[in-house]
Amino acid sequence: PRQARGDAALVALACDELVMGPQAVLGGEGAAAIGGRQADALVVAWRQAVGQRDARPWSLPLALVLPGFQVNRMVQQTTGRVEYFSEKELQARADRADWQLEAVLAPGPLAVTAAEAERYGLTGTSVESFRALAERYGLSGDVAVVEPGWADQLLDALASPRLAWLLLLIGGAGLYIELNTPGLGFGGFIAMVAFIVYFWSQYLHGTSGWLEVMLFVAGLVCLAAEIFVVPGMGVLGLGGGLLVIASLVLASQSFVLPANDYQVRQLQWSLLGILGAGVGVGVFAAAVRQWLPSTPVLRHVLLAPPESETAGIEDPVEGLVGTTGVTTTRLAPAGKAEVDGQLRDVWSEGMLIEPGTAVRVVAVRAGRVMVLPQPPQEPA
Repeated sequence: PRQARGDAALVALACDELVMGPQAVLGGEGAAAIGGRQADALVVAWRQAVGQRDARPWSLPLALVLPGFQVNRMVQQTTGRVEYFSEKELQARADRADWQLEAVLAPGPLAVTAAEAERYGLTGTSVESFRALAERYGLSGDVAVVEPGWADQLLDALASPRLAWLLLLIGGAGLYIELNTPGLGFGGFIAMVAFIVYFWSQYLHGTSGWLEVMLFVAGLVCLAAEIFVVPGMGVLGLGGGLLVIASLVLASQSFVLPANDYQVRQLQWSLLGILGAGVGVGVFAAAVRQWLPSTPVLRHVLLAPPESETAGIEDPVEGLVGTTGVTTTRLAPAGKAEVDGQLRDVWSEGMLIEPGTAVRVVAVRAGRVMVLPQPPQEPA
């Protein structure tokens, strides 16, 4: 890894020797904000686990992790040795009178490069490559290296913003296809797989749980209710959309509200990914409405866009009441039917109607064509 931010820096600094690459970063703000009693417990644990065991100063490593932790650069007057102490560590030393303040470092959490870590005495040196590391320590032959396998690399790739937005784009495009081709199920299946992979990768990455999944499902239920059950109100649609967006954002991060600059940047990436996926779905929808209705397979289930702005005026839907037609897709309760010789978007009044069923237009409400099954004709 190229970075060990936040409390991950203490894992690296707990080693007897630490070697960094030239582009590596140690410490600084991380995905988890540390403060309050958690910070106090971390100070006690670090002092007991590392400071007392190795008899080395314990303040500087904590300054890389804890917000507001203050460390000073001190010089020993008798030897000229330089160390970095907090005020608490300095007062606990028996030779505290021999140390003189030289500089005050910026409050934590500090982020240091390889050169700065070497200057602070946190690392012995930096190396350009693993080969240089092996030569420095005299390693020969096959050296067992602990590194991520292909499954870990795939997981990191799927959970990264670079690919996560693509999964959202595929899921959104699948939902759009399913809504415009009811009864086929192909788009719904693609959307289901894409969203499952998205939440699964974020779950294994440690940022998603059941809360995000339940928020997402609840949002979809609200959107479906707005479209099929109580259209026109807008409350369920707006609330469902917000729930879906919140679930996708929370699934990609380990916090709810950002508490430091690192988390703010992570939130920006999450929102940018969702925005990019939304724009992509919009472009896909425009392309589908333009090209797919002319394809032989889907022209009977997709409604082609009107050829001119006067098409709706020449054939007003208000005059369709009483006409009959045949459903071309399943009405659940929305779908498509061939009415008066044209393919139209129609709605049933809360019932499921199978394809190929004869229907009659019973009402037109807010531009929506409402149909009911045509009763079978009695024999004369």
